[in-house]
Amino acid sequence: MNCEIGPDVYVGPYSAIGDNTIIRGAEVENTIIVGDCRIECKKRIVDSLIGRNSQVNDSANTQPRGSRLIVGENTVISM
Repeated sequence: MNCEIGPDVYVGPYSAIGDNTIIRGAEVENTIIVGDCRIECKKRIVDSLIGRNSQVNDSANTQPRGSRLIVGENTVISM
């Protein structure tokens, strides 16, 4: 509930997105996003677990590539 999924976002199979999550620009596949998260990057996130209240952002203009992440609660990551 109350999620904001951008028009340029791909959510693939075997993914779950928790409440109050914002996703912009990313591709998400086979990933669990617990909730209250903000993901704004132009990367592919696969086989990952993103903990509650975490943020994943782009830190530089790099080519898109896949990332596998296990992120604990209240974490901020710049890739």
